[in-house]
Order: sequence, then structure tokens, then C-alpha cells
Amino acid sequence: MNIENKILVIRGQQVMLDFDLAEIYGYETKRFNEQVKNNIERFDEDFRFQLTDEEIKQVSRSKFSTLKGRGHNLKLSHVQGHKL
Repeated sequence: MNIENKILVIRGQQVMLDFDLAEIYGYETKRFNEQVKNNIERFDEDFRFQLTDEEIKQVSRSKFSTLKGRGHNLKLSHVQGHKL
């Protein structure tokens, strides 16, 4: 697994999509997001945000070949990010 390929730049920050982080940590995406929500006080305010429709289109175009057939729904995706 090449983590560098999963890092995107959105809103000027290096971020990863929720399903990529879930995969790294061995969770289903739904469970990963539940854990983040249940422990949100442990994270910086800007740690997590939901993609806009335009951002979803851009990410879909850039990741189309890797997402095809994996059953991901970018419409519901969140990103987890931090400045590197």
C-alpha cells in the first residue's frame, strides 16, 4: 500500500479520504467515521470536513481508475486532513 498516492491537496491542505484512512487502520469506512465522531474532541476543529459537490467531481476525475469497482460513494466522503 502506497500511502503517498492516497494524499490529495484540497483547499490548500494535504488530506486523505475517509475510506483510504479506514483501509489503512483496518476499519470499514462507516465504523471509522463513527469512531471519529465519537472522539471528535480529540481532533483539531479543522481535522475533518465534507467535500463540496465541485470537490467531489474533481476527486472523482483524479481517482476514477482507482475507485472503479471498489464500491466507494464519494458523495458521502469526508476528508481527514492536516497541514504537513
